[in-house]
Amino acid sequence: MYERADNTVFSTIFLIVAQTKLQKLRLIHLDYTTNQIAWPIQSTLEQMTIGDCSYHQYRIILCNSLGLRTLVIGDCIIDNIDPTVSSYALTTFDSTGEKLNNITTLDSLLLPFQSPFWLNNKKWFATCDYLTLITVDLSRNEIGDIGAQYLAATLQNHQTLTNLDLSYNRIGNNGMQYLNDAFKENKTLIKLNLKHNLGSYCIIVSASIQIRNDKAITKLNLMTNKISDTGVQYLADALQNNKVLTILELSYNQIGNNGMQYLSDTLKENKTLLELNLKGNPGSYCTIVSAAIQIRNDKTLTILKLSMNQIGHIGTKYLSDLLQTNQMITMMDLSGNHIGDTGAQHLANALQNNITFTELNLWHNEISHIGVQYLADMLRNNTAITSIDLSKNQIRDSGAKYLGDALQNNKTLTKLILDSYYYDDDHADKKTNIISDIGAQFLADALQ
Repeated sequence: MYERADNTVFSTIFLIVAQTKLQKLRLIHLDYTTNQIAWPIQSTLEQMTIGDCSYHQYRIILCNSLGLRTLVIGDCIIDNIDPTVSSYALTTFDSTGEKLNNITTLDSLLLPFQSPFWLNNKKWFATCDYLTLITVDLSRNEIGDIGAQYLAATLQNHQTLTNLDLSYNRIGNNGMQYLNDAFKENKTLIKLNLKHNLGSYCIIVSASIQIRNDKAITKLNLMTNKISDTGVQYLADALQNNKVLTILELSYNQIGNNGMQYLSDTLKENKTLLELNLKGNPGSYCTIVSAAIQIRNDKTLTILKLSMNQIGHIGTKYLSDLLQTNQMITMMDLSGNHIGDTGAQHLANALQNNITFTELNLWHNEISHIGVQYLADMLRNNTAITSIDLSKNQIRDSGAKYLGDALQNNKTLTKLILDSYYYDDDHADKKTNIISDIGAQFLADALQ
């Protein structure tokens, strides 16, 4: 490694490069006030880092380094552009110091990618068309939406680029849309770094690229990223055909019910995702959508705990439909979810002929004698359920009669909980289970 050096030191360096088998060289500073440098043609350099240089110096080095695969430039001073130099010879191109604030300077970087200079003039490659471009680093520049559009159009069909770093630029949501649309069909790009740009969809567009193309990723954490319903559409589209992702963390974002619907519709045919965490989002269907994914795809799931999640009867209907085809779950806790009589009806329909379900907790769900009748009818036929908790609901003597009649034919149920949970005068007016001697008689007759 050499800091800023005079011509004598450079001459020594170049002599070493020319006469040895040096493969890696790092020059912190070149004197870019002097464009003319003597660079040896015969060198074995494969990797080189330049702290700063002029575009002319960059061209001389590249033209005369036939084995170079990696070139890192910290600050390339571009004044007059010469489009004859191609960057196809690079494996990694890092221009962390270049200021790319308009199409002209982007042109200087991107048009050379397609130049026939190396193939036609230098005739470098005998066994392949060109060495592959894998990484482009354009971070910490001033690229805006127009630059992103140009970049997207140029690289959208690139077949070898796997990493594109555009972090710390000035790309807004329009630019994010250009990038997303351009790379939607690209199957090669794995990592698109858009951190610290102006657009609010940076994280989403980056994640969508990775979900589509990274065949090794099984877990993705996107919690607390202010992802909205609009942003989650990008994710939903990318997840549609994903076959490797098993865990997706989206908790504590800003996803509402519209976003939940996008995810639910898209993931209906997905058989790979096992866990989708939507906790802490404003949408009321978070728990249901997460549970639906788990019920459909997790073949080891036997216990489903969903207590105190405000599921309601609509969410219960969604769960019930899934339970009709599930033969793995044996226990479900829906306590404190306000499912009401309608929710009880949905569950009763789903469990009518289920042979694996053994335990159901419906504590504190505002179920009256109407809902109990649906459950009682289900118990007449079900031969698997051994325990039902109906405590702290709104069951009266008529509900007890329905249960008593059902139990006369049911020989499987071993535990039935009908506790009211309120023992003091302060809660005497609450509408919880109130079963009198008459209701107790109905139950007693069934137990004889």
